[in-house]
Amino acid sequence: MKEKDKVENIENNILNEEAILKKEKQKAGTIGKDIIKTEKIIDNEARKISGGSKEKNNNTAIFIVLGIAVLIILICVIAVFYRHSSNNFKYMGIEFNKNYMKNIIFYTAMVPVIDVYGDTQAYKEIDFRNDPRKLKDVIVDVNGSVKFIKTDTVYVSYGEINQCGDNSLAATNLGFFLAATNMNYKGAIDDPDYANNTNIPYVNCQTHPNNTVLLVKSGNETKIAQTSNNCYELVFKECEILKATEKFELTILDQYMKEITKNKGN
Repeated sequence: MKEKDKVENIENNILNEEAILKKEKQKAGTIGKDIIKTEKIIDNEARKISGGSKEKNNNTAIFIVLGIAVLIILICVIAVFYRHSSNNFKYMGIEFNKNYMKNIIFYTAMVPVIDVYGDTQAYKEIDFRNDPRKLKDVIVDVNGSVKFIKTDTVYVSYGEINQCGDNSLAATNLGFFLAATNMNYKGAIDDPDYANNTNIPYVNCQTHPNNTVLLVKSGNETKIAQTSNNCYELVFKECEILKATEKFELTILDQYMKEITKNKGN
């Protein structure tokens, strides 16, 4: 091979290598651009994911706060409902409300006042110190029902009773009850000696057989007992005088409500 040809071949090879290098540089530039684009895409996606994660976290926090608020409201509603249901109840067909006056608890009966047509015109409020439902075990031994001779005075006579703190309260409340039921009543005592020294009448079932007599006295058990046609003994033990008098009152109310129901059925 001539020297001239060798030189030409070398030049051609150099040109080919430069062309190859140029192509490789172009490829490298394209790849670099692709890498940059890919990095941008990844960065954008990462930002979207980060933003979505923050938004998701914010939504989750909002739902948690709303859930807690709803839960608190439900607890308050349930507490109010429970308190209302536990303080208001129906017994013997009568609505009772449990009320508080400082540390004193009393139960107010809303007794319906019925007209001649059987319609409720109003309600009378009668207070009890005992939960009426807890007096259901007090014995009531009467012949059919308690009856009053309304044309004559009803005497509430007190026999031998223990000195108890509720004596005056029981006497007062029984008097209010009889007045609320339109009874003409009068206090008395089953002690002739005491009666002779005071203006209080001496009354028992034997002295006044033509009057309705309620004889309140101490005994071995708390009960209501009918001893004659017009005489009822309200016996109590261990200072349970309020249980005896209030059980008697509840017995009258129970008869009254049953009579109303009976008349409405006719």
